[in-house]
Amino acid sequence: MKTMLRRFGVLIAALAWLVALPQLASAQGVDVVARGLAAQASANLPGSRLQTFEVPPGLGWDQATYPITPTARQMADGTWVGDAGLSVKGLFPGYASWPTYYVNVNTGNNANDCLSFASACKSLYQPLVKAAAASQTSIYIKAQCGVGVEFDRNNGFTLGGVVTTIQNINVLAEAIGGRCTVGAIQPALTWTASGDGYTAPLSTTVTRVFDKLARDRFGNYVEFKKQLTQSSALTGMDTWSQISNVMALRRSDGLAPTAANTLVLVSTKNVYLDGANQINFALTGATPADGFDLVGGDAAAFRVAFTGGVGGPKVVIALENCSLKYSGTTVASGAVGDYAVEGVNGLSYVNNCTMGASGRDATNQHNALGADSSVLWNNVTAYDTGKISIYDSNNLVTGHDAMKMVIICARGSAARGVSAHFINTVKVAMFCPQISGSLGDLMNTAGGNNPTEFKAEDNVEAWIDEGNLKPTASSGYGILLSGAAKLHLRNTPVFGKTVIQGTATVDAY
Repeated sequence: MKTMLRRFGVLIAALAWLVALPQLASAQGVDVVARGLAAQASANLPGSRLQTFEVPPGLGWDQATYPITPTARQMADGTWVGDAGLSVKGLFPGYASWPTYYVNVNTGNNANDCLSFASACKSLYQPLVKAAAASQTSIYIKAQCGVGVEFDRNNGFTLGGVVTTIQNINVLAEAIGGRCTVGAIQPALTWTASGDGYTAPLSTTVTRVFDKLARDRFGNYVEFKKQLTQSSALTGMDTWSQISNVMALRRSDGLAPTAANTLVLVSTKNVYLDGANQINFALTGATPADGFDLVGGDAAAFRVAFTGGVGGPKVVIALENCSLKYSGTTVASGAVGDYAVEGVNGLSYVNNCTMGASGRDATNQHNALGADSSVLWNNVTAYDTGKISIYDSNNLVTGHDAMKMVIICARGSAARGVSAHFINTVKVAMFCPQISGSLGDLMNTAGGNNPTEFKAEDNVEAWIDEGNLKPTASSGYGILLSGAAKLHLRNTPVFGKTVIQGTATVDAY
């Protein structure tokens, strides 16, 4: 018995260490893996506390269509791991009977039939091409993943970054065997030594460049600094420029840039679902350790902007065990950010996913379309947002317009904006949020530019249970309410300053 208890203790400590990894230098997607494994194991492990949360009746959540019982376990280090009680595959009960396509970017060929790994496609978009040719309306994609597996801009979901819509085809894509990196990644360039650095011809517009050999304290790749002249790029330290279709770069370690050590992101689409027709689309992994790492994208790493379908069949947009990082700042209609979703008539579900080093927001959910939108986010982490944008929204967690949102155990810090920001007529319940360290809201003027952890405007109504919202700046606001916003708190101490404007109210429930 003592041996068994010691083993339990070791396992609990290991899980707690894994959950804390985003603060350390770590591999792409490691926080997704850690929180996914912890969530999977938490139901069977002793911990500090297991909490079941009540979905407030006033939220208007559709329990008949999306039955949830939010729970969370407080781990040994005090952090929370949530469980929404829903798996992505469980939301697609018929997927096993859908036509199945297989993809392997290293050994596949788009001329293959893609009906087994032995005859796999090379590109993630090729199953969509074949499905359209066969008039198929729903497909299941299995992608072979593993160390170093990378789908560049020519092999992702958006037909080489040119076609931006995937219409009339429902997709469930599953990563198998590890992580798959998918993004607006420039394929290998031909570099030539020039002065203290290197140059390469490249006509496609570069948005961001990263050192794949170095990570910051959040586990994100260290970003190279863009310069206005080629000479500055070639004499600087970890600097780059793009002048007259020539890219210049100098690594501080003196290495020649390669696809293995330098990530060059360009202004093309990543995963984009734009158009008039509502579809089902999901990315998941075969195990909690498997998944898709989405990097770059002109305005978003993952973007949905439906323009029709209100009042029609309900759909599901879902991400599970994914990471979404390094999005750009291109102006686009609808939402922008690492995760940018607009107008879903149904459920938007994000489970065990990590965002980071975004150009603008980390998560950004809109519903200007007026669809019947329900939003469920579980174990979403986000660090270091608004990296390259002076913009009116650089938040960790963002919700706009008429939506019902349930957010379980959101976690993150270092937003160049507000940690959690809700606007218009959102109704949102946040359980065990662990967000702190806002760096300031640069453009929104209500309440000034002070760092703010929770902000609600207009007619938002919000409930927070077991919250941990801590400003780290001496001038920081824990809570900022304006308009006619209503905030209800339970088991949530208030840190920092509380600012209430207009007819807004705050109470306990």
